[in-house]
Amino acid sequence: MFSRKQASFLPFCGVDVNVIVFSPNKERVYSFGAPSVEAFMHRYFGQNRDATTSSTFVRMEELRKAKIELLTVELTNLLAQLESKKKLGEQLKMIRKEHQEKKWWTAPIENLGL
Repeated sequence: MFSRKQASFLPFCGVDVNVIVFSPNKERVYSFGAPSVEAFMHRYFGQNRDATTSSTFVRMEELRKAKIELLTVELTNLLAQLESKKKLGEQLKMIRKEHQEKKWWTAPIENLGL
């Protein structure tokens, strides 16, 4: 189901995952939780439900703000790249227009300085 690598990414996503699986003969119970099954049990069945939920909310909010900040930086970089490409496109249009106006290809070869 989950590998350790996958489990290591869960905190960055702001996701808590808990899986409880029973063996076919129901003699064994296997569990996996991120951050942990115990934390899940304390949060939803424990007495300090509000404290855990609020600390989880604070953590998720911090992660969300950090992700928004990273995306804002990436957007700023992409907009700068777009602007430079637009300027380059305008320069190329001007050069093409100048060459079309001059029609240098119709001039005699002797005048081209070759």
